[in-house]
Amino acid sequence: MSHTKVPSSASSGAMRSTNTQGWVLFMLSAIALIASIVFFGPKALIPVVGIAALWFFSYKLAWGLYIFVALSPMYFWVLSGQGNANLGFLSLVGAPVVEFWAVFLLLCFLLSSARRLLLGNVLQLQTPYLIPFLFFIASGCASLINVSGHFFLSSLYYIVRFELFMYVAHVFLIVNIISSKEMLVNCLKILACMGIFGAAMGLISLIQGSWVHGGFTRAVPISIFGWQPYGLQHIF
Repeated sequence: MSHTKVPSSASSGAMRSTNTQGWVLFMLSAIALIASIVFFGPKALIPVVGIAALWFFSYKLAWGLYIFVALSPMYFWVLSGQGNANLGFLSLVGAPVVEFWAVFLLLCFLLSSARRLLLGNVLQLQTPYLIPFLFFIASGCASLINVSGHFFLSSLYYIVRFELFMYVAHVFLIVNIISSKEMLVNCLKILACMGIFGAAMGLISLIQGSWVHGGFTRAVPISIFGWQPYGLQHIF
């Protein structure tokens, strides 16, 4: 004879309490959003949506990682505020979309880690090949001795911007988000799909004859209504 497990009154009460808290948080957020739009205009949507997305993806790190993997080959898809004075200091900012997403995903990971610590969980962070990487960074810093004062800051920026950021975003962040073989396989599937997408671009370019020089035809990424995420050639 099968027995159906009946939830206890304590667990049912806890579930109702959680649902009530969720609805209260939703109502307060809705009121705050409406008040922000009334007093500050539609521009208030930008930080509100940003905070909401940060909170959402801090619970859905796997989804954020899948988007990051999909964007990873698209280093020629760049967002830049240059030439738009209305953006203030943001007019000086320009980077590939994948790097903007990497920073966003890192913030989501930090928020998720902080929440886990507050709940009493123990974090076990992975830092693969950290010691060799630190030696690599140290060698780069040592080379700053030979850099003239005029180029010192730009050289230091290069080390932080490209070398250190590459490790944090593409190594540390990924290995600490992937928690199962299924998630890793999903990432590989997404990466393979992006490769097929790039190959399809190359095939279309061959049919169109997009790149012909000296009698030779070459497969190159094509532009889709002005959008060219793979750049001018299949080299990342």
